[in-house]
Amino acid sequence: MLEEWKSIGRTAWVEDWRESARVAEELATSRGVPLAFLGYSLGALIHIYGLATGERESNPFQRQVLLAPAVRVRHRTRLVLLFRPLGRRFIVPSLTPAEIRSHPGTSIAAYESLFGYEAALSALDDPKRVKIPTLVLMAPGDELVSQRRLVEWIERNGLRPEWRMRALSKDSATAQSWVRHHIITERGLGTAAFAALTQVIADALIDGVMDASADAHAI
Repeated sequence: MLEEWKSIGRTAWVEDWRESARVAEELATSRGVPLAFLGYSLGALIHIYGLATGERESNPFQRQVLLAPAVRVRHRTRLVLLFRPLGRRFIVPSLTPAEIRSHPGTSIAAYESLFGYEAALSALDDPKRVKIPTLVLMAPGDELVSQRRLVEWIERNGLRPEWRMRALSKDSATAQSWVRHHIITERGLGTAAFAALTQVIADALIDGVMDASADAHAI
């Protein structure tokens, strides 16, 4: 898998997403249940890219929860491109805790793909493709995702009020990771905060309750 990671391109991830969405839609249809999406970081970015660029003829998802989606990243993230002279296969070591990463680092090829997705989403050709009930959850000060740029992007593409944003706060007494982008495990977020997060996700995906108590303007 590491060798594949070194030369990954934009099309491979989108193809994986398209096939996964097809299978999920078939399962939801066969069981007579609505289809919802839950994605984190790069996975959430690829999902939004796939929907927004018409990789599927229609959006099969009724609602979605996006955890720290890398739709708008911090400008300083592009500093990794300083390693470009070392080649697209060069692996930049990751600071992400081992329990939530799939590889020890990220290739320049993968970073180029990420930035390509982000650039393609700057101005949506047809915002209706992604304008479904959406809850964005992230921790203020996230090291990868720019909260300010994400809020501006939501506003610029007219995605409100369907898209709502809510801030997450770590449980400082029990969280075992200082990384703010690490919000998908109990160790990373803390016991109480993680329990609250799972309840918010369940309410949103199962019951369609998009808690707007802290929206994009309130964070």
